[in-house]
Amino acid sequence: MNWLDETHVERSIVDALTASICIIDQEGIIRAENDARRNFSKRNGGKDSYIGESYLPVVTKAIDGESEGEAEFRKAIREVLNGECHGFEIEYPCHSPDEQRWFLARVTPLQAQPRNKLGTEVLGAVITHQDISIRKLLELRLTRLAETDELTGLKNRRYLLEKIESSATKLQAGSTLALCLLDLDNFKEINDTAGHDAGDHILRQVAERISSVTSHLQSVVLARMGGDEFAVLLEVPRPWSVVPIAEEVFALLSAPYSIGSEKVLSAASIGIAFYPMDAGTPESLMKAADLALYGAKEGGRSRYVFFTTSLREEIEQRTALFTETRAALARNEFETHFQPIVRLKDKSLVGLEALVRWRHPTKGLISPAHFLPVLKDRHLGTAVSQAVMLNVIEHLSAWEGDRIPSVRVSVNLTADQLQNANFVEFLSRETSARAVCAD
Repeated sequence: MNWLDETHVERSIVDALTASICIIDQEGIIRAENDARRNFSKRNGGKDSYIGESYLPVVTKAIDGESEGEAEFRKAIREVLNGECHGFEIEYPCHSPDEQRWFLARVTPLQAQPRNKLGTEVLGAVITHQDISIRKLLELRLTRLAETDELTGLKNRRYLLEKIESSATKLQAGSTLALCLLDLDNFKEINDTAGHDAGDHILRQVAERISSVTSHLQSVVLARMGGDEFAVLLEVPRPWSVVPIAEEVFALLSAPYSIGSEKVLSAASIGIAFYPMDAGTPESLMKAADLALYGAKEGGRSRYVFFTTSLREEIEQRTALFTETRAALARNEFETHFQPIVRLKDKSLVGLEALVRWRHPTKGLISPAHFLPVLKDRHLGTAVSQAVMLNVIEHLSAWEGDRIPSVRVSVNLTADQLQNANFVEFLSRETSARAVCAD
């Protein structure tokens, strides 16, 4: 067959295409190529023409280092030449020391008439290579943006969750996946007083400090989960291997932070959990680490805590109590009891102390020792204190109406509540409305 039996117009069209095109015969020998292919070869140190040479070495050179891709490409070419498929395409990298490049290769059969039917005589194959580097670079950039926290340059929450999933699947026998969640203890106060720019600067310093500890480790992922919460995911041979890492991170995060000429002190609470020891799924690993972080905060902050089943049970009980306490407040189950304050000298009554009690519909009267721990929550504690204050004010007003001699009543409040403008305004409004002195 005359491989160059083509019109001048057809040849001009093929040469005008930007894609690199060549035609090979049944033996894989290059029989024709267009200008784009010849020009590409010359620009990259190749020969002016490869006509008459085997195409397969070109595959090896183009997909260098991608043995699976090369084998797949070779197999596809043979299937096309054997008439076993209508065509094939593959994307492959072809990087140089100076730039990153990707190409899309397409292989289609060169058939005798009639075409597009398996079993039709295949004379050879048409192979095109199109430069898709711009698209691939854009895809890589979009992927980085989707996976990266813009402020710190660390990975983001989405990437970490996907990485936990894939790492758990590929975890080697005998190894452990450790997830450490970190939270700055007083970041909100720093942010409120020094400003958001200063807060962002501290978050970047936190990222740098964590990176300095883990940069020499293999199979480690650092992520900013959002706000002032960070995560470290790493594979360790045994659980206690993470202890020196946690201690070094904790020490670095406790060192002063620079904001201009000022130094700011902070520290971190760290919760640590392990897969598969503490959790059987990636989702439960995240929950376990989060519970450990919660335990670190509730335990006084500025510490690292490992997840345990007893910790989970304790937190679950506290969460249930918190929910039940809120419901009790809505149902007006809190009562105010008054304890006399007596002068020892003459045993005369000098005042009363208001004490809160919870009258549960099934458990009866519940001591404050049972529910006071959940009142550490600022919002719930303030709501209960407001209910107690309102009850005291109503009692004082009623006693005044019954001509009972006025008596001073003491109520226990927190420093936060006394510094809360809304709480003070509530107290002033309610005492004024009932003509009760709040001195």
